[in-house]
Amino acid sequence: MANTTRNTLILLVLLLIVIIANSFYTSSSKHKLQKYIDTNEMNLTKTKRLQNEIINLQQEKSRLDSLKKAREALKPAKMDKLLLKEDRPEITYNYLLDIADNFAPGISFNFTPAAKETVAGVESNTYELVGTSSIEQLYKFVFHVENQPLFYKIDDLSVNSLSPAKQDTISFHLRLRSFYSDTGVPLSEIELKRYHLEKYGKNPFYKKIHAPVAVSDNLLNISKLKLIGLNLHEAFFEDSDGKVHILQPGDKVQYGYFSYINWPQQTAVFNINKVGLNKNIVLKLAKEEK
Repeated sequence: MANTTRNTLILLVLLLIVIIANSFYTSSSKHKLQKYIDTNEMNLTKTKRLQNEIINLQQEKSRLDSLKKAREALKPAKMDKLLLKEDRPEITYNYLLDIADNFAPGISFNFTPAAKETVAGVESNTYELVGTSSIEQLYKFVFHVENQPLFYKIDDLSVNSLSPAKQDTISFHLRLRSFYSDTGVPLSEIELKRYHLEKYGKNPFYKKIHAPVAVSDNLLNISKLKLIGLNLHEAFFEDSDGKVHILQPGDKVQYGYFSYINWPQQTAVFNINKVGLNKNIVLKLAKEEK
């Protein structure tokens, strides 16, 4: 074989090797490049997702911070208060009934939902209570609503006397709000606390100056009566003129009425109100003179 032919063949083989090597290298490079591109796109997707999660976490942290500040702002200075996890009219109604049954059994009220609002991330419901009670029972009820662990805020309270004849009973209108959030506690986990309360002071509806009560001359004056006989249903009285009068419980007399017969004690009891103050006057059965 001539040298020229040999050299040509060698060059062709070398050229073929270079072409094959270059083709292999190019294919490998494209594959690696595509892999790098895919990996980069995946990383970009993960980065965006992480950025979104960071933004959401920051927003959640901001919301929790706002909620914490709101709770701190709403918390009374002298004692910790708890927010309900949820509140509905039946939840608050049962809670208030529980307080009334345990600490103020003499109170009665009608319960009405009034409004709903959200302040600084804390939700609240407003309710209105209209009812009757003694002043002392209302005092106990309000005290426990304000001092029990759950956060209830009384926005308004007004009271009125029912009538001069019922000075121990008042009517009231109470407006209060409940506060609750997802971070609160269920009502089932709340245990009512017992407090020692001093007896309520003077009744503000009790008259300090009493005016004379109008009286009819046609009614009997019990100061001039003497109880001379009785049975389970009626009593017999003799006036200063010797006239006998028969009265049954409920019959009117001057300044009041015949209240009831105390058969075991053999007495007749009258409810008398001369100057705006009710008093029980007891007449005993007169003993026969021998």
